[in-house]
Amino acid sequence: MNVRFCIKDTINVFLVSALFFSLFPSISYAGDPVETRYMRSDTFSWDLTYYAFNTTNSASHVTDSATWQTVGAGHGYLRSLIYVKYQDNTTALIATSAGFEVTSSTPTEYSETVNIPGTALNTTDRIMVTVQYSPDGSTWTNMGYSFLTEQLGATLLNSATWTIYYWADFTSIYNPFLRRYNNELVFYHGDSDYPSRIEGFSYTTGGVTKEWHDISLWTFNLTTRKWFNVTSWNFNISVMQWNTVSMWSFTVLTKTWHNLATWTFNVITKTWNAIAEWSFQIWTRTWHNLVEWNFNLITHGWHTISYWILTVSTTNIPILFMGIIFTVSILFLVILIGLKKKR
Repeated sequence: MNVRFCIKDTINVFLVSALFFSLFPSISYAGDPVETRYMRSDTFSWDLTYYAFNTTNSASHVTDSATWQTVGAGHGYLRSLIYVKYQDNTTALIATSAGFEVTSSTPTEYSETVNIPGTALNTTDRIMVTVQYSPDGSTWTNMGYSFLTEQLGATLLNSATWTIYYWADFTSIYNPFLRRYNNELVFYHGDSDYPSRIEGFSYTTGGVTKEWHDISLWTFNLTTRKWFNVTSWNFNISVMQWNTVSMWSFTVLTKTWHNLATWTFNVITKTWNAIAEWSFQIWTRTWHNLVEWNFNLITHGWHTISYWILTVSTTNIPILFMGIIFTVSILFLVILIGLKKKR
């Protein structure tokens, strides 16, 4: 793979004022994902240990249980807490389900709904669900590990009503020797026999689709003569996987950029597959008051990219260079004339 970064000084073009965005018809747009997410039995380590929370279920189930004693016959309740988990591993609670009582002494499916508010996300954020139990419906404790998604590559968790399905049972058995009830609440999850899950899981991806398949050409063009008083310019593409993209092209053409405080370009993907050529170009005659310029590419794996080019072109450098030469020449002539007068 060849990687090249170029700063050129060869642009002297006349650009008509236009804004053109082109995505060729070969792109398939899947829309915002609306998923069923399963509370799996397999675990993985991130900052802590978590159960996987994915769109497919695991092959076997596990149980999380809680036990306690009461003087009278006991009760058991379940609920869920939904969090955003940020890249720095901090969390923000966005919703709490009302909870319900588990009454069956054999494994039974229960369900409840919870309203999820529209929540802004970074593409590296995850969603975490923590199941809790309570002996009385008011004091709650976590039940086993939390469930955690992959990094969603999403910009928004959509406002939606989730339906949460739990498989659980509860027993309260009297112990005459202790004169207490032994209570046990069991939560089952992880396979087709006990498919604890959430339905209606909906989010907006930062790019067009979760996967790009067989795109022969992807092109984005911005053409303008002047940008005035643009305080912030952001372009984001978030995708889980790019497959067999033969050519990817991004071009910004402008004669002048004025008072652009921040310019950001982000491409985030888990995998790039078989991209023959990737091209990013910015052409401008003049950059004015550009305080910050960011270009970010984040990917888990780059596969068989034969050619990658990033080009930033401007005439500022030659103009400055010619200005310095002109100034030095004038000073030299002034000194030379002064010396001749002294003679």
